[in-house]
Amino acid sequence: MGAGSRTAGGPGLPWRVCPAAARSRPWLARALLVLGGAAVALGLGELGLRLVHRRLPSLAAVDALDPRDRGEVQRWTEPVPQPADCHAPPGTHRPAHRPKRARLGTGPRRRVWAVGDSLVQGWGVAPGMSWPEQAAARMAETEGVMVELLRLGSPGLGHCGWVADLHHALDTAPEGTGPDRVWMQLFADDLERRDMVLVNDRVVALPAHPLARRSYLLNRLWFAWKAHQGGAVPDRATDAAGQAAFRRVMRALVDRLDEQGIPATLLLVPPAGIARCAARERPWGDCDWLAADQDLMARLLTAEGIPFVDLRGRWHETDPGTLPDEEQAWTARGRLPVHPGPAGHAAIATAVLAAGP
Repeated sequence: MGAGSRTAGGPGLPWRVCPAAARSRPWLARALLVLGGAAVALGLGELGLRLVHRRLPSLAAVDALDPRDRGEVQRWTEPVPQPADCHAPPGTHRPAHRPKRARLGTGPRRRVWAVGDSLVQGWGVAPGMSWPEQAAARMAETEGVMVELLRLGSPGLGHCGWVADLHHALDTAPEGTGPDRVWMQLFADDLERRDMVLVNDRVVALPAHPLARRSYLLNRLWFAWKAHQGGAVPDRATDAAGQAAFRRVMRALVDRLDEQGIPATLLLVPPAGIARCAARERPWGDCDWLAADQDLMARLLTAEGIPFVDLRGRWHETDPGTLPDEEQAWTARGRLPVHPGPAGHAAIATAVLAAGP
C-alpha cells in the first residue's frame, strides 16, 4: 500500500478502520481499566476486612433473638409490637426473666405489682434498695399491712416489653390473686427507635439488606453511615408511626387497668446523670437523644390524657448518686450514667407513694 493508505494518527493503521472507532478505543480501554481496578480494590478490601475482623461489625447473627436473651446487647430500636397493643394472648408470651417476689410487713394483705426495666429490677444496688422495695417497705410500715411485691419486666425491654409482661401476668393470675395497685415506670430510652444497638458499651448497626449482612465491606460502610447518622439529634417528627403506637399501647393498658378497678401510678424517670447535660463539653451524646425521648413521651402522654408522675427535673434538685462503673464509662467514653444509686431509688419511692392512691 502507498503512503496514502496510512493515517496521520499512527503508522500502519489502514484507512478502512473508521476514524471514530479508532478514537473511541482508548476511552473504552480506560473505562475497562477503571472498572477492573475498582473490582480489584473492592475484592482486596473485602479480603482485608475478613482477615482483620473475625466477625462482622454488625449483629446480623443475633438479629432474630429476643433482646432479653442477648446478655449485654441493648436494642435502640423498639421491637415491632405483636400484636399492636403489646397484649399477647394467654399462653403465647413467656417472660425471659422470672418475676421477683417479696413479702414485707404483717397485717392485711396488699398486692403491689411494679413493672418496668432495670430500675424496677434494682440494677446496681443492694437487695432491698430498689425503689419498688423501698416503697413497699414504707407502705407496710405506715399502713400496717403486709405488702406482697411482684416485680415484672427486665432490663432493656422498652415500653412494649414490660407492657407485654404486665398483660401476661394479668391474663394468667389465678382468681383473686391480681394486684391491688400497679406501679409502672417509663425510662428515658423507652421510645428510642433508631436502627442501632449497644453491645458492651459499643454502638453497632443492624443492616437491613441481606447483601450488607454477607459482605464485610458493605457491612462496614453501612456501620459507618449509621454511626454517622447517630451523631445528630433524631428527627422525631418523622416517626409518626412510632408515636402513634406508643400512644395506642399506653392507652390500651391504662384503660384495661381502669376497667378492672386496679389503681395505677405511671412514673417517667430520667437518667441519673441528666443534670450534667446542661454543662457538657461534648458536641453530641446520650444527653441529646435521652432528653428528647423523655420530653416526647411526656408530650404524648399529656396529649392522650394519661396522668403520670413527672420526675424529669428531680435529679436537678436531688443528687441521685450513680454507679461506679457508669462513672468510669462517663469519664472514659462520655456515656451518660443512667442508673441511680440508693439515694435516687429512695427519691423515686417517695414520689410513687406521694402520688397515691
